[in-house]
This record gives sequence, C-alpha cells and structure tokens, in this order.
Amino acid sequence: MLYRNERSTVPASQYGIVLDIMEETGWTWQEWQAQPAMLCDEMIVRFRKRAAEHNRQAKQQARARRGNKR
Repeated sequence: MLYRNERSTVPASQYGIVLDIMEETGWTWQEWQAQPAMLCDEMIVRFRKRAAEHNRQAKQQARARRGNKR
C-alpha cells in the first residue's frame, strides 16, 4: 500500500508479487491457489519483468531530469 508523499516502492516481501497479481486480476487467495502452478509461475515472471522495465524507465527519466537541470 502506498501513501501520499511516500516512496514509490515498497519493501520486498514473500508474497509481494502474488499480491500485485491478485490486485490486478481481482483474484482472491483461494482463486490464486486454484490456478495451475505453471500459469502462476509464468505470471510471476511476467510481472517481475514488467516491474524491472518500469524501474529502468523511471531511473532513465530521473537521470534525464537531473541532466536538464545543469
């Protein structure tokens, strides 16, 4: 959960990625558990890849903003 004026990232947790997937899909914990393991693994890989790309872009934008201020 993010709060106004707080960091844009949250600490990693054991269930962090699963909670992100459940939030996006609208699944409950029981629905997540009912999915085939291969599907869950694939979703975790894709969400992590998406998060890594988002972080890369955010860092690139931050560098660009710092560069423009000089």
